[in-house]
Formats: sequence, structure tokens, C-alpha cells
Amino acid sequence: MEHLWKLRLLKSVSRTIRIKSVQNLCSASCTHLLHSGFVQKQPQISLPVVFQVRSYAKKVQGKKGGKQKHVKLSDEEMAEVIDIAEYKAQLRAAVDKLKKNYVENLNLRWTGSNVGNLRVKLQDEEFALHELARISRKNPQLVVLNMSEFPEVIKHVVQPLMNLGVK
Repeated sequence: MEHLWKLRLLKSVSRTIRIKSVQNLCSASCTHLLHSGFVQKQPQISLPVVFQVRSYAKKVQGKKGGKQKHVKLSDEEMAEVIDIAEYKAQLRAAVDKLKKNYVENLNLRWTGSNVGNLRVKLQDEEFALHELARISRKNPQLVVLNMSEFPEVIKHVVQPLMNLGVK
């Protein structure tokens, strides 16, 4: 049985390295081993042995992780654990603080469309610039503010424009 295993191994090695003389050598030496019975001395064949291993991808067994179930809590259930009014007030305060932080620190590209939303403080009230002036855009670099309807607010409009970094 061991001789048949060696025969198969040598034939597979010869197919791998594609040497015809090895096939002839294999068949001659193996038949000699089979006819001689139990031989104490094994013939030594020194060949370069190359093993080819192919790793194939396994089939997908379906999706492993299903969607987690969402739990919806009503206000009554949450009220048992926390104060809902205080929680909502904290969330509103956090959102307002974030909006204020974005307005102060987030630099957007200045265009004629966002200059109209610029807030101008005038006698304890805030107005959008497009409410106080007519805004026209001559080209991408030039925006004209027509303040002829409210000339008294020009000095109040200049300060927010300077803070915006507009020349």
C-alpha cells in the first residue's frame, strides 16, 4: 500500500514540474519496487518537489448579522427615568450653542447669495441685510449693495461686512 502511495506522489510531482523523464523514472523504479516485494533499501530520488495549493473561497452562508431591533420609548416611559422637559431644554441649548459656534467660527466661501443673510443689528433688533438693501451681483467678485432706501443704516452695515472680511 505504501508503494502505491509513493507512486501517486511521484506522478503528481511529475505533473506539477512537467518533466517527462521523471515519469519514465517513476514508472521504472516503482515497477521495480512492486516486483521485488519488500525491499529494505528504498531508491533515493532527489527531485525538486513543488506542491501547489489552491485556496478557494467558501460559499457565503447567508448574512451573519441581522438588523438589530429598535426599541421605541414613549414620553411616559422615559418620564419614569429622567425629567423630559429638562432633557429637551438641554438638547435645545446644545443645538443653539452649536449654531452660534458655527456662525462665529465656520468660514464659508463668501458669495453674493450668502451676503443677503448677514445679520445687521439696528436699535436692539436684528435684520437680514437683504431687508435693508438691494443686492445685485455684477460678476463673481463684485457685489453691489444699494442702500438708497435706508441711508442712515450704512454705518451699521459696514461693521458686519468688515467682520466678515469683505473688502
